[in-house]
Amino acid sequence: MTGGAHGRRLAREHWVNVIDASALLAFLQGEKGAGRVERILDEGGSCGAANWSEVAQRIRAAGRDWPCARQLLSTYRLTVESVTAVDAARAGALWAEIPTLSLADRLCRGR
Repeated sequence: MTGGAHGRRLAREHWVNVIDASALLAFLQGEKGAGRVERILDEGGSCGAANWSEVAQRIRAAGRDWPCARQLLSTYRLTVESVTAVDAARAGALWAEIPTLSLADRLCRGR
């Protein structure tokens, strides 16, 4: 599994699982790491809107049923976070540092 799901410390003892498109795709397609992603989804986590869109696009491109996949993901404690102007500015700044990262991944890292 590339990219992935990882925790981000928000406060002294509070972590939020941030789940990117590659992790959700690994889970939905039964790829390596799917079990780990499912455990993280059980705990609850956050996915940025750009990553959510990437999952929808790739599931559809593979000829899979996005409404079914979306319904499955909705059974977990997964929150889709909006992209703000501040998020977009940070993602733009990250491009100069890490130009190989996709926009969705830069938005995920920029939060």
